[in-house]
Amino acid sequence: MEKKMSGSSFVIAAAAVVFVLLLSLHCCDGIDLQKSNAAAASTFTSLPRQIAPGLHSTSVIRAELLHRDHMSSPLGSTTPKSLSDRILEAVKRSIERRDYIERNMKAAAAAGSGLESWVSGGEGEYFMEIALGSPPQTLITIVDTGSDLVWVQCSPCSACFPQTGPNFEPAKSKTYRTASCDDRLCLDLPIQSCAKSSCKYEYQYGDGSMTVGAFSYEILTLESSGGKLRSLPQIAFGCGQMNSGSFAGAGGIVGLGRGAVSLPSQLSPYISDKFSYCLVNLEMSATKTSPIFFGDIAAAQTSTSAASLKYTPLINNRKHPTFYYVGVNGISVGGQMIAGLSAQNFSINTVGNGGVIFDSGTTLTIWNSNVYTLILQAYRSAIDFPIATGGGYGLDLCYDTSGHPSAVLPEMVIYFDNDVQLHSPATSMFLSAEGDVKCLAMLGAVTDFSVIGNLQQQDHLLVFDNVNQRLGLASANCASF
Repeated sequence: MEKKMSGSSFVIAAAAVVFVLLLSLHCCDGIDLQKSNAAAASTFTSLPRQIAPGLHSTSVIRAELLHRDHMSSPLGSTTPKSLSDRILEAVKRSIERRDYIERNMKAAAAAGSGLESWVSGGEGEYFMEIALGSPPQTLITIVDTGSDLVWVQCSPCSACFPQTGPNFEPAKSKTYRTASCDDRLCLDLPIQSCAKSSCKYEYQYGDGSMTVGAFSYEILTLESSGGKLRSLPQIAFGCGQMNSGSFAGAGGIVGLGRGAVSLPSQLSPYISDKFSYCLVNLEMSATKTSPIFFGDIAAAQTSTSAASLKYTPLINNRKHPTFYYVGVNGISVGGQMIAGLSAQNFSINTVGNGGVIFDSGTTLTIWNSNVYTLILQAYRSAIDFPIATGGGYGLDLCYDTSGHPSAVLPEMVIYFDNDVQLHSPATSMFLSAEGDVKCLAMLGAVTDFSVIGNLQQQDHLLVFDNVNQRLGLASANCASF
């Protein structure tokens, strides 16, 4: 990831985005945040105003993740979609995300630089409610393990996209302040500039969507277990005053990546630089939330799953330092190891391409083309049902299981470094298409990268431990947390 300290814009996407970026050089000059008079009625229930006592290193904060299909998410509906419709939409989003990643990895390689995030601005698989300021102003945000910056739309806003609920209004907070140009976290931003002694930021995403504004500090409040609130002082965030994209109706993004400006990294003075989540399965995600924990859940021993965690080392990639890379040694299907696969098939090469990441924002798992071809061959050898077309799903391997209501399809096991295994039953590997057709929920990629998506992560406790540079895995019934 390349740092730039100038007024010039770093171009990733189309010429239209270039124009917006050029405008962004002037977006923040002359805006007086103390004279903001923009106001809107929030559609969310405001968090209570009592702030819980301060945090310490052993604290664990629990919040709730809303799947995009959850009835309370910005994209939710009072008339729930059918499971088949939700599956079809999830597949299409995954295909679009893969295509975004491939295009932008190629563009970044040609430019000799790294992407700031692979996320598409129109996406958003999981949301989380936060509050900023004193008194707190409630906002709904996308949660993203594939980016670092925490940011929200702010008023006054020279260019903002529609969102659910009002923008954050700095003028209404007693604790808002802008960061100076020599602020340590300002200097950690991939693109920054200085205007009127204040730090200005630009941040772009994989589809060309972006946010530009004042890099600032504010109290961030999360609602924890039992309705308790936890106040996190002096969290750096982007106060977005010129933003393009849709961002799924959310007011911004909470970046959970490995960079210095991500929320977990900033929490390290107060609680451990660790977070974990447990995603409920897709069938339940429209009505149930998934827990996310900030702090050392393993030390808290809050569940038997936490006690049974096994850890695999995180791998650093200097070209893409934000992402959670892990080492993979092999894959089995139906108890049989796939021949021809070794650690080399999943490794990061000398120029920073390849590797395997965990990503909350991708639904289907994506494998590099060589690995994907061998996986398809393994499933074809292990399954006797007739091959079927997947209709409009765009998936490569589907089976007709009609007449077999109790059909058992083989599980997949991914073998990570340090003898850690991810067991994925058929419910996490096959999606029901039309009728009794079941399709393998995976995609192939032309480029070398591989992504373990949230469908394969469901019903597992995942711990992202940046203190010890490791990722923890344990099977879990996430709905019971």
